[in-house]
Amino acid sequence: MLSFATEFPVKASLDRGVFIAELIAWLRGMESSSIFDALHNIDLDNDLAHLVGGNKEELRIRELMHDNILEAIGFRHDIQDDSGRLWRTEAVLKQKEYETSERVVRIRTQCIAKTPGAMLGIPKKPFFIKSIINDGYAGIDNVLQVTDNPIWLQESGSDLDLAKYIITGKASYNLPIIYISADNNNKWIFSKNQIIKLAFDLGGIAHVVVEPSKEFSFKIQEIIDDRNVYGGAIAISTPDRGVVRSFYLGWKFDSPNMIFDTVRSDVIAIRGQMPARGWDWTELQEQALRRQRERERNRLGASELESLYEEENNYLRDRIKQLEDDILSYAPRTLSSSNDDDLNFSKISEKVGPEIYPGEFGDRIRMAMKECIARSDQFGLDARSKVVFEAFISHSEPSVRLKELLDELEASAKDPKRMASVLSSLLVMHGYQNKSNNKHLRFEPRDGYSGLDNITIANTPSDYHSLQNLRKQIERTLGLSKLSK
Repeated sequence: MLSFATEFPVKASLDRGVFIAELIAWLRGMESSSIFDALHNIDLDNDLAHLVGGNKEELRIRELMHDNILEAIGFRHDIQDDSGRLWRTEAVLKQKEYETSERVVRIRTQCIAKTPGAMLGIPKKPFFIKSIINDGYAGIDNVLQVTDNPIWLQESGSDLDLAKYIITGKASYNLPIIYISADNNNKWIFSKNQIIKLAFDLGGIAHVVVEPSKEFSFKIQEIIDDRNVYGGAIAISTPDRGVVRSFYLGWKFDSPNMIFDTVRSDVIAIRGQMPARGWDWTELQEQALRRQRERERNRLGASELESLYEEENNYLRDRIKQLEDDILSYAPRTLSSSNDDDLNFSKISEKVGPEIYPGEFGDRIRMAMKECIARSDQFGLDARSKVVFEAFISHSEPSVRLKELLDELEASAKDPKRMASVLSSLLVMHGYQNKSNNKHLRFEPRDGYSGLDNITIANTPSDYHSLQNLRKQIERTLGLSKLSK
């Protein structure tokens, strides 16, 4: 079995009547559904409705009332195809439990093999979600509106605060967030059309947030001590945890399209693994049967109570089977590896501090492999290691951000008047803090950046050669000279 699941807050205007209307509109728009075609005088006002159509299509609707007030309503829709697969869609609208809680709709789709050898398909987001968003019933996920459009940040104090909350995991309760940083040219590795498509595809699954400029990245970097992504990198942030994955062009991902596809699939898998605040269909069934048993305990006979117990146990077994399937479906292998995973760069960061630019660690490992190959005869490098290193190098390139940083250093050395201010900005962005006095610009590594030496710059270099020597000195100090070769 393969499954898809998401949930998000909705407005109070999404009541029982609207929920049923959205369900009917969704099924009538489904080409393969005929659940309403041969039915007359459809009664959907009962606590439990069960409709059967052709092609083994079934629709169940359940309500849960408390003191004549709707507490939850949900449906399960099953339909089989010609390939021996059952496609199941469930949705439950759960009302607020208390004043500060949310009204949440949880949607789940599954592909279940019904015949031996049936090839399972990957469940997709049902149009039911799109209808809720398009019809204006999606709510606010803590501070972010649930939408299928990108959120374009502006150069403002309030959006700086929002970016801080996103990076630290405090901006949302229900949905993960894809954060797209600006590159050195105040653009993004995805085109604007790609960003719009990403948000459209992931509406109700994830928020897509886009920062406006690299200067915005600088400001965020100072506020949250280098925990943000920058230079065109992409991050996935989850509630409470903050950034859990990051992606950038480099040795692992050599094209924006590769990152686009990976981010899209990973965020769907992450949303499916997140804890549920709402109810699944099986939980709604369990709660409804328990309430019925408690309410009618004194009226029902022993055989009727036993029948209720058995029905409740059946749904509990269904719930257990669903949880077992979830464990298999959401195993860690469902996630693609980010730039950090394979070589455990997160553990490296704990020892030496953050990368001074996205892709630094991969560039240094690549350079070390090249040095090993060049000196292989001197220290007797074995043939297997040499072949592996050569394969790694031939299938990887220096990171895009490395080339941009070298270009920026070269450009700064051409203008004596702007050299000091440009270098100051570059060094502060790449792990340094300004400790200048009146005569010289002095930069020291920020806490946590092991292996970086101090850099001192004269306020006014005397000539062209001095500028070039200064640039080469900075490249050597940062260890950039050999990385791009």
